[in-house]
Amino acid sequence: MFMSISQEVAAVLSATKSPILSSPSKKLIPDLSFISKINFDDDDEEWNFLQIDNLQKLDLTRFNKCEILNMETITGSQLKLCLKPCDSTENTTTWCLVMGSWVHTQLNVGDIINIKAEYSNEYQSWIVDNSRGLIVFQPDILVSGTSVVGALFCMRKSILSDLFKGVDSGSSIMVLGILLHEFLQEVLKGNLRTDSELRKVIESLISSQDTILMLYGSLMSLEDTKAELTSFIPRIQNFLATYVDSKKPPGKSTWDGQIVKVQDIEENIWLPNLGIKGKVDVTVKVRSRNVVKTLPLELKTGRASRSAEHRGQVILYAMMMSEMGDQAVDSGLLLYLRENILEEVRSGHPEKRDLLMLRNQLVYYLKQDVKSVDVPYLPPPINHHSACSKCPYLYLCSAALRFAWSFKRPDINPNKSAMFGLWILRLESPGAIAFPI
Repeated sequence: MFMSISQEVAAVLSATKSPILSSPSKKLIPDLSFISKINFDDDDEEWNFLQIDNLQKLDLTRFNKCEILNMETITGSQLKLCLKPCDSTENTTTWCLVMGSWVHTQLNVGDIINIKAEYSNEYQSWIVDNSRGLIVFQPDILVSGTSVVGALFCMRKSILSDLFKGVDSGSSIMVLGILLHEFLQEVLKGNLRTDSELRKVIESLISSQDTILMLYGSLMSLEDTKAELTSFIPRIQNFLATYVDSKKPPGKSTWDGQIVKVQDIEENIWLPNLGIKGKVDVTVKVRSRNVVKTLPLELKTGRASRSAEHRGQVILYAMMMSEMGDQAVDSGLLLYLRENILEEVRSGHPEKRDLLMLRNQLVYYLKQDVKSVDVPYLPPPINHHSACSKCPYLYLCSAALRFAWSFKRPDINPNKSAMFGLWILRLESPGAIAFPI
């Protein structure tokens, strides 16, 4: 039985909970400076009170980038925000009541958020709670979709991978995955089917300079790589026959639709509305149950684990495509090429809410100015012996732990320990952000 994405996100956030939200000392006072601009001419028979009540003028039914002018904690489960749109030259402000799981988002006066809310006549305010509305913390910090879903297993690794890019580039599994992605994409792009056509694609792939450099850096032989790619020829042909050409019936537990057109390959999406970026493997037009729609297709070359990370990645891409286009995209396709399993992953508000909460938690750590702190604030390690021993960020993670731990030990020279930690971090990534001494 698989855990839902909501259950996994809840477990991660509870394990990596950041400091408790503190209430600001100021009382929540609306900005009423615009009153001076109202025309109080004696000849006017009526005053325009709409100039005073800006609550309805600011539309939060769609994402709106706002600055938090003031805030207060009403109860342990309610937070009241005074918001001003960033792109407005007027002194338009509004109230928003934040409830449910969103109250744990680390917000402060002056923070920038993207917010979508629903107006409540009961509260006479905009509302964001577990069933309506979304909040994107610091939306200009774009986090990759893979980093967001990777945090479901280890948030510490997701943060280190963002700070020290390229450390895991030498993994043979990753290199093979990249080549298989390119292989399938070339086949779809060229509408290829025969053995000879697919073998030509493999020859072209493994003879390219980029591939040779990747194989050399990963200590992979050309012959073994070619043999592994060749073993996927019947799998790709099986996928095409089942889901593109409809010549074979799909399995019992797989998708029963048809891919009618490949619209894009490796679509690169940067979306400040959601604070997320990513590359969609394949964008396809499909027909399912007599309905034609455009969906993202995510390719996985390993075993069909149906993990929350895989499903979450598809949901994020569906969210991004929906936010970009005119039509709602409420699902995506997840392809396990090795076993020819294609599933449609549907997304509802709970999944979108929880993935954005996870993304916000990541940004809380990533936005730190490491030059201004003695010890960077990182989530705790997962202490998973098997996974940690194989993790490409093992030395970085251990050095950061050692660096933080040494400041609490009076019997260890902090300068020597700090120098050791800094040396390890710079050795791994010379051009990256380094923890200060």
